[in-house]
Amino acid sequence: MVTTVHGATTRLRRRPSGTMVLVSMLVVTAVTCAAGPVASASTAASTTPSVSPDAVGRQLITVAATEAGSSHAVLSAWQQREDRSWVKVLGPIPARVGARGIGPAREGSEYTPAGTFLLDQAFGRLADPDTRLPYFATDLRDWWDENPASPTYNLHIRRDDSPGGASENLYTTGSAYNYAVNFAYNPARIPGKGSAFFLHVGTGSATAGCVSIDQGELLTLLQWLDPAQRPTIDIRVGAAMVPSPVHSSESSDGSVNRAV
Repeated sequence: MVTTVHGATTRLRRRPSGTMVLVSMLVVTAVTCAAGPVASASTAASTTPSVSPDAVGRQLITVAATEAGSSHAVLSAWQQREDRSWVKVLGPIPARVGARGIGPAREGSEYTPAGTFLLDQAFGRLADPDTRLPYFATDLRDWWDENPASPTYNLHIRRDDSPGGASENLYTTGSAYNYAVNFAYNPARIPGKGSAFFLHVGTGSATAGCVSIDQGELLTLLQWLDPAQRPTIDIRVGAAMVPSPVHSSESSDGSVNRAV
């Protein structure tokens, strides 16, 4: 059973067994408990998307860069409770985005797309980290098709050779894809609109349009994400999206209830 406490910051933590725990960092006055849909508290720049409440599930990852051309951002993760209040379970932590920042992404643009996207597929060079997302371990035959002229554009495919264009081999790309989660940008696979946007392991530099974070933090997120809760990622310039109403809570034994 999960009980509610009042707090300012909570974090997901992994026990040696792999179980995640919520640690409350600071006790403060309670926030108003009125139930309601998720809403943005941001008054950000023109690249900030407007978000329909229906676009966000019960697990939300937010990514925000303070300036439009910056490749540096911060990432947080939020969980919605049964009373429709939200608890921050991770962050803010450092993240990197595209070399040109967050903006109007297209194939080869080096922008990370602004918007809210479903997190629908995980993969990696390493074994399944006990995620509930669909997951495949990669080998030399795993590609993400980034060729706008290909019939399998913006899809994971298995074949011996590249489908052309800027297509990536998901194994030989290296440690950046030790773990990765696809965010469903351009699900209609419109040629040239953009492909292969992932949340993946950081390499210490800007990305070509993906979002990257520390491998340990990504592992924590993978063990938390649940497709039944429609996990989404919101990416924007300016103040990060803040779901509402916000509360802080932890379970009575300190462990995250994965069925929250």
